[in-house]
Amino acid sequence: MTNDVLVDGLGYIAGFLIIVGYIPQLMQIIRTRKADDVSLHTYALLIVSQILWVVYGVLKNDARIVLTNVLSGLFAMMVFCSTIWIRQNKMEQEIIE
Repeated sequence: MTNDVLVDGLGYIAGFLIIVGYIPQLMQIIRTRKADDVSLHTYALLIVSQILWVVYGVLKNDARIVLTNVLSGLFAMMVFCSTIWIRQNKMEQEIIE
């Protein structure tokens, strides 16, 4: 194997893991319908950084960077939005009660 193949393989593995890394948090929110301990600031920063990485990937013409960060950004947005949705529903339930 050449060095380029190893480096590319490492990039693909890293990209896959960064995307998959959001799934446990998202599943926890969906399963428990609780998001009290999720930091919206953290996910907002992650979303902004991933947007910047997408722009960088486009400027560098690197599809791997673009694809990884688009998918990662989507998962981060799902966590962010589901956290807001859960918290709003919880507040509405508290008002009703």
